[in-house]
Amino acid sequence: FDTHARQRNWALDRHPWRTPWILVVDSDERVSPELVEEMRAIVAAPDAFSAYAVKKRLIFYGQWMRHCWYSAWDLRLFRHGSARYEERAVHEHMITSGRVGYLRADLIHNDFKDMDSWIAKHNRYATIEASEMNREAGEGRVRGKLFGTWTERRRYIKDEIWNRLP
Repeated sequence: FDTHARQRNWALDRHPWRTPWILVVDSDERVSPELVEEMRAIVAAPDAFSAYAVKKRLIFYGQWMRHCWYSAWDLRLFRHGSARYEERAVHEHMITSGRVGYLRADLIHNDFKDMDSWIAKHNRYATIEASEMNREAGEGRVRGKLFGTWTERRRYIKDEIWNRLP
């Protein structure tokens, strides 16, 4: 294992996909029944979008954290061949070659770990993110642009606004 981005890109390149659509779901996530129905409709009658973003509903200690990460969109459903992950050690974004749509239903993220594990993970991610912020943009990495693509806007907001907040 090197990074999540490299591992996922490796799978995208080498797995013999038999379907035109791919949904990325982590082991601690589940697809809500409403999301299943919404995705079925998309697959049955494809439109002009090559990828779809979804909101994650974070469940922590059995409670939905309504005001914590819920407003962040995450690209998870995409047409095979239309998306890849940017080369970052942590907090990588999916890069898509087409238009992005937004799903109404939630992806449920149920974090079953305790507070010590949560703090250790976020401390580890913060250290890696600090290294990423100091590294020059290279091949496979996205530079932020306010009026760029979906991924470029996300990177701009994170690098130029979010990381500069007190």
